[in-house]
Amino acid sequence: MKRHYERVIVLCCFLLMFCNVGIPSTSFNVYQPYIVAIPGVGDSGGSFVIGLRTCVSMVCMFVVGKYFEILNCRKGCFLASLLTFVGMTLFGFAHSLPMLFLAAIFSGAAYGLGGMVGITLLINRWFKSDVGFAVGLSTVGSGVASTIIPIIAERVISGISLAASFWLEAACALVIAFVVGALLRNRPEDMGLTPHVKPEDVPTMEELDSLAEHGLTEDLDLSEEEDAPSHAKATPVDKGVALPKGVHHLFTLAMALIGAVVVAGGTFLSVLLVSEGFDHKFAATMLSLFGLSLLVSKVITGKLYDAIGTAKGTAVSFICTLVGLVLLCLASSGITALVIAGSALSGFGMSIATVGLPVWSLELSSVADRAHTIRVFQLGYTAGSFIYNFVPGVLKDLVGNYVISYVIMAVMTLVAFLVVMGVYLRYHDKAALPFSHAH
Repeated sequence: MKRHYERVIVLCCFLLMFCNVGIPSTSFNVYQPYIVAIPGVGDSGGSFVIGLRTCVSMVCMFVVGKYFEILNCRKGCFLASLLTFVGMTLFGFAHSLPMLFLAAIFSGAAYGLGGMVGITLLINRWFKSDVGFAVGLSTVGSGVASTIIPIIAERVISGISLAASFWLEAACALVIAFVVGALLRNRPEDMGLTPHVKPEDVPTMEELDSLAEHGLTEDLDLSEEEDAPSHAKATPVDKGVALPKGVHHLFTLAMALIGAVVVAGGTFLSVLLVSEGFDHKFAATMLSLFGLSLLVSKVITGKLYDAIGTAKGTAVSFICTLVGLVLLCLASSGITALVIAGSALSGFGMSIATVGLPVWSLELSSVADRAHTIRVFQLGYTAGSFIYNFVPGVLKDLVGNYVISYVIMAVMTLVAFLVVMGVYLRYHDKAALPFSHAH
């Protein structure tokens, strides 16, 4: 097992996504109709609970680099999972808006400190090939959570109580925290291993000579093993490209739009359907369908990015998201088939955040600014979700429905699609080296 320990790392990342993203975020939407029904909360209050959770996540993004620098990934992810345990425990005790706010603070900290940033850093350390597939398998964790938790939660709520459902998830988070703490390792070097590399991704001597002529071999990790073939002594060439400052800012803005759509699109799906006349059981079923579609998408999307390239794979995700949101905007028609199709398509497309964003961070940055780019893109994503999470509940109180919020999400998806594709076609694809076909 030690020889292929990168598989254990993927398992740990899967569990972290389940615990610190799936439990407090992607599956949490099943609770939204019950939270807004608590006396003194309402639709606006429910939006503020989600908004506060996202705000705390965003604040944590500013310190997450230093957080992992001080604690390292293993200790940091363990502590973040304990924060999920505390947050869900507090939600179980919450019967007023102040208590919901306190629970949201802990849940938001868990998401910000134990979510995509740490997982992206771990995958980047342990994988030099099959990065998209590794990210896809890791992020399936949040998809599994959003598939199974709504169905289980609905049964526990109806059979026992709302608090019991929260406490069941808290117990799950506690178990995951200790499993990850026992298995996770920070770097392959800590175990005398090297990152995962496919043989076809190792540059040949001719390719190395070509790179040397252009001064591009500085970032190659040359092995010291004397008995290794000379062409196998290097890791794959880094395929990232640094963006101009203005383009970097524009791309970060697109991350904000994606954050607004992905987080709010799932979070408010249940209240959208309930407010349009569908019952709680059907809403929970649609959340599970959304989560199942997202789960399948994460595996397929990772492989798709590796097979046809990130740009084309990204286009597929955006189109599915856009079409799905448009169909959900028609929920007021009461046509069940449109809601089912919209839930499935939007769920499938929204892997663009958990698979696309980490891959974009790696490909649209040089080695020198990689950690900074990962953090900034994630901050942009979180900022967008934070700002927009306040909107649906307030608009519901103003205009009487959640449909208008989904119309706005569809427009934001289209804008982000144009920006991301434009940047990839202009900068990344044109910067690809001739021998980067393995990507």
